[in-house]
Amino acid sequence: MALSAGIGIGVGTFAFKNRKLYPMILSAVLFTGLSNGINFILPVTLAASWFPAQETATAIGVTWSAVSLGEATAALVYPMCLPYRNATQIENNFHDIRLIFMSTKGTSALILTISALFFVFMLKNQPPTPPGAAQANILTSLKADKNERASHEVDTSFLKLVLNLLVNRQFLLLASANSLGLSALILAKVLAPSLISMTFPEVTYREIGWIRIAGTLASIIAGLAVGYYLDRLKKFKEFAMAIVVGMLLVTGGIYFGHLCKYFPVLIVLYPALAALRICSNVIFTEFLTEVIYPFDNTILMSIYYFPSEVAAFIFGAVIRKIMDMHGATMAIIVPLIACFMQCCLVALVKPDYRRLSAEMVHETDTPSQRRSIIDESKPLLLKSG
Repeated sequence: MALSAGIGIGVGTFAFKNRKLYPMILSAVLFTGLSNGINFILPVTLAASWFPAQETATAIGVTWSAVSLGEATAALVYPMCLPYRNATQIENNFHDIRLIFMSTKGTSALILTISALFFVFMLKNQPPTPPGAAQANILTSLKADKNERASHEVDTSFLKLVLNLLVNRQFLLLASANSLGLSALILAKVLAPSLISMTFPEVTYREIGWIRIAGTLASIIAGLAVGYYLDRLKKFKEFAMAIVVGMLLVTGGIYFGHLCKYFPVLIVLYPALAALRICSNVIFTEFLTEVIYPFDNTILMSIYYFPSEVAAFIFGAVIRKIMDMHGATMAIIVPLIACFMQCCLVALVKPDYRRLSAEMVHETDTPSQRRSIIDESKPLLLKSG
């Protein structure tokens, strides 16, 4: 991830020095996109390996908060680096922007490349001893099954795991709900400036920028808070329902704010929707890990995030098209309907906390009792019949 991002940003930094090198920027975007895909998977996988179940939500929440912190820093630093100049001095402004981009991005590329080397030589797949009973039970079960694979006909091939996952009811509900929730992200962070400008032409881009920054800062706090309390309360479905209902209500408020042309309410609701979406990232990931346990987290997160990225592209295109043809108010109906469907899907997920049950195994339990928990919860890893 770090090496791919370092290459992408480094190539983009070099290409930005001349307009004729624009094709190189496209290749840089490709490498950076590859790193972003890995970024969805790596935090959950590392958290599952290195932290006990009582701390994984906090670890994932910190990761998403760090992403928001980076966005907030960039949003604050770049405008402050640009000097205020006369609008007629276009060439000077372009020169300043180019130097700022090359210096900051060049530094980022260097840091990411060094990080990649550090990961190669220092990072390990798992700690010397399992951090919790859930990880210990999986390792114990795998070792015990090593001599029994022929009789049990265990098939852990990638294709078999994916097929079993795609017919799992719990996975389909949560993956679909997460994809529908991407409409709120598109609304709160991608198309919010265009929607606000269309409804309120008198609002400046600087004011809209501060709304975006407020949403990013709120996301930092929300990611940390929801991870902390989710680890302590372990009410995964309750948290998930609260968040998706909140997203539905806030999206409805944004709709009426545009319909009634009341700008003050949007100043509050757009940042609130961005924060709720970060909360859903943390909660849905932990909820999915609980109900699908035990499963390879790398494969699980890869299949989980793929449809959401496709959904983000579709929602962005559809909302933008409706906005251009029928206005901002009509465009917001799309994420409003998607959030309602998301609530229905989350309500159908059964709160079967398999990982939490494994984590609660006492040290006094016999090996057969420990194995029974794993055996009851690993149908995805076995051939049917």
